[in-house]
Amino acid sequence: MSKSPRSGEIDLTFGNNGRVDIVTDAEIIGKAKRQPDGKILTVASREGLLGVQTFRHLENGSPDPSYPAEGVITPLPDVPGIRLQMQDFHRATDGRNVIGASLQRQQTSFHTVMVFFAVFTDGKLDPDFGTNGRTLLEIPGVMSTQTTSMVLMPLNKPTALGRAMNTQTSGFSFAVRFSPFGRLDPSFGVNGISRDFPETATLDVLHALPDGRMAIAGSLNRTETLGMVSRYTDAGSPDTTYGNNGHVYLDFSGQLPGTEEWPITVSSLSPDSSHVVAGYTVDGGKSVVWVSRVTPEGRPDASFNDGNPVASSHGPFGHTLASIAVQADGKVVTGGTTVLDLRSTLERLTVDGKPDATFGENGVVIVPSDDGGERLRHIEVQPDGKLLVTTSADSSIRIRRFHM
Repeated sequence: MSKSPRSGEIDLTFGNNGRVDIVTDAEIIGKAKRQPDGKILTVASREGLLGVQTFRHLENGSPDPSYPAEGVITPLPDVPGIRLQMQDFHRATDGRNVIGASLQRQQTSFHTVMVFFAVFTDGKLDPDFGTNGRTLLEIPGVMSTQTTSMVLMPLNKPTALGRAMNTQTSGFSFAVRFSPFGRLDPSFGVNGISRDFPETATLDVLHALPDGRMAIAGSLNRTETLGMVSRYTDAGSPDTTYGNNGHVYLDFSGQLPGTEEWPITVSSLSPDSSHVVAGYTVDGGKSVVWVSRVTPEGRPDASFNDGNPVASSHGPFGHTLASIAVQADGKVVTGGTTVLDLRSTLERLTVDGKPDATFGENGVVIVPSDDGGERLRHIEVQPDGKLLVTTSADSSIRIRRFHM
């Protein structure tokens, strides 16, 4: 009698012995997400392509016979630039996938702009989105405008966080919202753009709340770099009922002595609308990851690890995080990569913020790599509870599924 798979083990029924490899002839970075029909869509940006390449697999990881095996290349028409870097994609209720990215204008220039577009289920560009199928956005008078996060708000409105750089070291953050077809939404901020954020804030993660409000995470740069968690109205202004006039600032100098910066780099919302946030700090030259939780009202959650950040570090030089997800039961899963040797890391915490001993080895899974290392890009909890993990290595994307 075969034993039941342990939580944290690779699902060997998925793809080829537990994984799907997408191999190309150029550097490629992407994310895989489950679609409502159970199929898995991977959207990737590739070196030399001003657009995206999409691949589709069945729920069991085998290639979708109704989709080209080599994927579908979707170029953007009349886009001046040399490199497009996809930030994220989300499926609209009408079946399109809306993509947010940054476009580098010139090889030797710091000049980038934000770009948004949509593709149909067959991978073809939606020509009615924006102008000629795409919307470009740059803030006048700055060197660079980059997309840092993107979601779809209610009514399929693409909404993004951006970073405008006056120089290579100074700039400001903002939020922008569009109509479902790529026009700036005048009901948001000022003519579609909100700059109603603390002056030294850096905004990295955006979540859509069901009522149209936004949950935002990032950092606030002072003498120390504080983690910042915010909630904004659907008009693009701080929700003053949350935290301190819309913001919560996380200072872990007492709990993590010897450290001076705690920026939030990834976050996820719990079923009860609490905000699970994670970031990094440096301790003794080693990268240390931390996880914390903020209540729906905007207060540090004292029930999560007794109010202290959960700190961990894997590998000789530590690890960094790229993604985080919250299961339906409230358990927290983080995904990252060890520094230098590039091994993927998965960790699971219980609802109260303790390492989950039922997952992997004392709550941790270090994924072996057999070909020189890979960087974790995205994790996603599936409706059946299993975890879909996307990594990349030079000219390939790898998708794995894990038992949870």
